[in-house]
Amino acid sequence: MTPSRSDSGIAETIHRWRTRNSADTREADGPDGRVYTVPFATVWDELLGLVEGQGRWRLKHRDEELGIITVSCTTPVLRFVDDLTIWVALDSHGLTRVEMLSRSRRGQGDMGTNGRRVERLLKRLDDRVGPSNRVVDRRGGPRSSRETPGRASPSDDGATFA
Repeated sequence: MTPSRSDSGIAETIHRWRTRNSADTREADGPDGRVYTVPFATVWDELLGLVEGQGRWRLKHRDEELGIITVSCTTPVLRFVDDLTIWVALDSHGLTRVEMLSRSRRGQGDMGTNGRRVERLLKRLDDRVGPSNRVVDRRGGPRSSRETPGRASPSDDGATFA
């Protein structure tokens, strides 16, 4: 019996869960970052509210001037601690860009925990700032820049991350 297309998709997902321990919106195969038409301060305040409202999350650092929030997140069952970094910046058009990296401190695979964490946080942020304020980027999809924070590229319209 040959594996079906859906079987290979499931196998690929399981392999990824067992071998990846991070989720990064800046990566091509990572969750989608966000670009919003609402002001930086609104997005920043909503993100801080979301982070502070999570029971097993601890705000480690925030710097509004640099647009960076760092959080430690404890998993519910095994109590592993993961690190979440959030970057918020304005691009050259005055739009607010959000990128995230969630990474396990140990282990080779996270069973999709980091990806789900980033997706859920971004979904909650969408709900808070209003889904209609989310911008689809020029490339035709909701993906934002995949460049390393701190480096501007033509695709990120001048947004820089610390």
